Amino acid sequence: MAAIGVLAKRARTHEPGTLSCNGEKYNKKLLEEAEAFAMDGQISFVEAKKLLESAKDGQGVTNNMEKATLRYAMKTWPCSPKAKNLLDVMLKDPCDSRFQQIDGKQYVSKLIGAAEVFAADGQISHPEVNKLIKLAKAGDTKFEVDTLKYAFVKFKFTDKAKQEMEDFLFVKINGVQYDKELFEKAKAIQKDGQIFYADAQALFKSVKDGSGFKECEKRTLEHTLRTMQYSGKAKHWMTTAVKTLGGSVASVNPQQHDTKLLEKARSFASDGQISFAEARALFEDAQNGPGLSECAKRTLEYTLSSMKYTDKAKQWMTVTLENLWEEPDPFVAQIDGVQYDKTLLEKAQTFVGDGQISHAEAQALFKDATDEPGILGLEKRTLERTLQTMKYTDKAKHWMQAALADL
Repeated sequence: MAAIGVLAKRARTHEPGTLSCNGEKYNKKLLEEAEAFAMDGQISFVEAKKLLESAKDGQGVTNNMEKATLRYAMKTWPCSPKAKNLLDVMLKDPCDSRFQQIDGKQYVSKLIGAAEVFAADGQISHPEVNKLIKLAKAGDTKFEVDTLKYAFVKFKFTDKAKQEMEDFLFVKINGVQYDKELFEKAKAIQKDGQIFYADAQALFKSVKDGSGFKECEKRTLEHTLRTMQYSGKAKHWMTTAVKTLGGSVASVNPQQHDTKLLEKARSFASDGQISFAEARALFEDAQNGPGLSECAKRTLEYTLSSMKYTDKAKQWMTVTLENLWEEPDPFVAQIDGVQYDKTLLEKAQTFVGDGQISHAEAQALFKDATDEPGILGLEKRTLERTLQTMKYTDKAKHWMQAALADL
C-alpha cells in the first residue's frame, strides 16, 4: 500500500488508529479502506458510498479528521466521475462561505465575486477570463465549472474573452459545440470498453441536476449515443431519457413556485430557522404521486436560498434534492411494492408461454441478467421470482437454482 506507506513515513502516530502529518490528522483505517478500493484502478460510486458510511458519526460526516481523510483519498487515488461528484457534495460544508446559492444552485463565491468585479466596467476582458479559468482549475470540482457556466450566461464578455470561455466550456466537432465536461466524462467511462446502464444513468443525472446549458448537454448526450459504445440496455434507456429533456431551461419561469408549500416553509422559518424535522415535513408535503413536480422542486430550492435552515436540515435538503431521481425507470416493474427487472420479467413470461421454461431458456435469462459487470440485486431478485411463480423443466430449475446459489 504505497500511498499510505509514503504518508506513514512523514507522519507521526499520536493516537491509536491515526496518522498525523503537517498538522493534519487522518483516520488510518479509512485510508486503508480507500486504498483497497482503488487497487482495481479507481474508487467507484458504490465504494465511495461505503467510504462515507465508514466515515459517518451518526448525522453525516461531521468529524474533521474523517473529512480530511476522505479529501486526502480523493487527491491520492482516482475516483470515477460519479464517485467524485458524490464525495464533493457530501464533504461540502452547507454553511461554507466558499459557496453561495442562486436559484437553488450552488456556486463558488470567490469565482462569482471575481466575475462581478471584472464585469463592473461593462464587460469581462480576455485577461480577466484567463484569471477566472485559472481560479476554476485551482478548485477542480463540478462547482467551479457550474459557476463559470453561470457567469458565461449572466455577464457580458469581449469577443476574444467569449471565445476563450467557449474553448474552455465546450468542445467543437465538425463545427458543432458540445459540453466539454459531459463529453469528457462519457469518454472516461467508455475507456472500460462500453457505457453500461448505471453509467448512462449517472451521465443523465449530471445533466438533470447540473446548472449547465440544457440544449448543449442534450446534444452532447445524443452525440455519445451516435459515436460511443453503449450496452444494449444502456442505449435503450438513454435514448428514451434524452427525449424527456425537451427544450432549454430558459423556458422555465424561476419565479413560479408552489404557493402553499412556500407559505408552510415561511411559517416554519418564522421562529428563526427551519429545523431538520420541518425540512422533512416540507419534502413530504412537496411530493405529489410518485415524485416531485418541477414546480415543487423549484420551490424547495428557493427556500434553501432565501430562508435559514439549521445546518443538519440544510445539508439533508440539499443532498436530497441533488440526488432526486424524477423520471420513472422504464426498466423496473413494481409488484406488491417490490421492484424487479421489467425486461427480464417480460422475457421469462414469453419463454413460459409454451407451458414451461427450458434449460436453454433458463441459460438465456441468466445471461441477460449478467450482461453487465456483476449481477445486481434487482436482477437476482427477478430470477428468484421466476423460479417461485413460473414453471421450469426439472433440469432448468436445478440449473438456475445452482447458478443463483453461486452468486
